[in-house]
Amino acid sequence: MIGSLPDTQPPLDKIKLSPNHYENNLLLGGTCAYAPAQSGCKVEPIPAGWSVEQELAKWKPLTPEDVGPAWVIALRKAGQFAIEDDKACFREEAPQKEKKQKKKKKKK
Repeated sequence: MIGSLPDTQPPLDKIKLSPNHYENNLLLGGTCAYAPAQSGCKVEPIPAGWSVEQELAKWKPLTPEDVGPAWVIALRKAGQFAIEDDKACFREEAPQKEKKQKKKKKKK
């Protein structure tokens, strides 16, 4: 794991950023070269017989039921989370203006 600290030189010195918090990160076959993250990383060797294909086979896409704070999940289950309503995500298309045709000049 690598990282960089925020730039604090002017004009960015006016922005006060809170540090990131690293917790329960598992690094398989790697190392943590970023000091702020070291306490939140556990380094282990790659397990015997491990393969990318086996790892990817365990993955599944996240669904709305898998993510979000409890209040969002409760609203979602009650059908009251309007921001996820299909219609709320799309704007109505503006009516198309008719293109004006250029008038042809008559040759003399």
